[in-house]
Amino acid sequence: LELAGWTNRRDPAGVEAATAEVLAMFPVLADRLDSPAANMSGGQQQMLALAMSFVMRPRVLLIDELSLGLAPVVVGQLLPIVRRMADDGVTVVLVEQSVNVALTVADRAYFMERGTIRFDGPTADLLDRPDLLRSVFLSAAHADDGDGADGPATEPATGALDRAVIDRTDSPVLSVTELAVTFGGILAVNGATFDVWPREIVGVIGPNGAGKTTVFDLISGFTPLDTGQIVLNGRNITALNSAGRAAMGLGRSFQDARLFPELTVAETLAVAQERFVGSRSIMAAALHLPMVVDAEQHVAMRVDELVELMGLGDYRHKFVRELSTGTRRVVDL
Repeated sequence: LELAGWTNRRDPAGVEAATAEVLAMFPVLADRLDSPAANMSGGQQQMLALAMSFVMRPRVLLIDELSLGLAPVVVGQLLPIVRRMADDGVTVVLVEQSVNVALTVADRAYFMERGTIRFDGPTADLLDRPDLLRSVFLSAAHADDGDGADGPATEPATGALDRAVIDRTDSPVLSVTELAVTFGGILAVNGATFDVWPREIVGVIGPNGAGKTTVFDLISGFTPLDTGQIVLNGRNITALNSAGRAAMGLGRSFQDARLFPELTVAETLAVAQERFVGSRSIMAAALHLPMVVDAEQHVAMRVDELVELMGLGDYRHKFVRELSTGTRRVVDL
């Protein structure tokens, strides 16, 4: 933040006032004022980047993908400062894939496709152009002949997977009905409804900011619903917390892995077997009774199977440490 004030160094009082104001808008930055910026989450780093721009007071601010990879609640915290800078006289140009975010903060829009501006006008008018919005999803379906012109649609890959035969006469294993949630005035998910049958692989496809991860958060119980219903294996799990849903058989793989950094690979796999442990008695475990031994052996055998299946033998006794950059590496204990 001090670095951002360099361009206005002849106005130290103004820099100090702007810094105090932006820390009031983003209390998490005030709490972590002496922390290395690289150790903060992606959302907090984006807050810091916008805070620098606020202190710098540029005439024109270019913001690239404000909502990229961020939860809607974080985006909802960032948008007011963008509007505040515009109200203070800063001209803002925002590159954004999320139409919801664009409609929330932008007055006018330029829609680009394959390097060509295909629309310009009031942002709200984009809603009247479904052809443009559809192209966000379908642009990759056309081959590029090298000069930006649309080529023939590419043929879908065949033979990559043996498709399971889905029997839709049975009840779906997962039913999601009218899920909706709003963060900071942004409608992140609106009426999401779909069914998934046993042995089926379903893809949820959309650009950044479309609400895909938020739908997963709603289904798995990490984010409370505003409205909607979730049924798993014929049981309504809407009222259950995330642990209760996991106990019912709902699994979740996270974008950022969310591993236990101090556990070895084998220990991590063993923890994942918790739902299938045969004996849960603390007293039996303390006395190491035969039922506990059998349960531990069962878990150990399953871990061995997974290690062999996924080729993790060389890493069995190593652990994964998440670095501040977001990358991961295997480190010896």
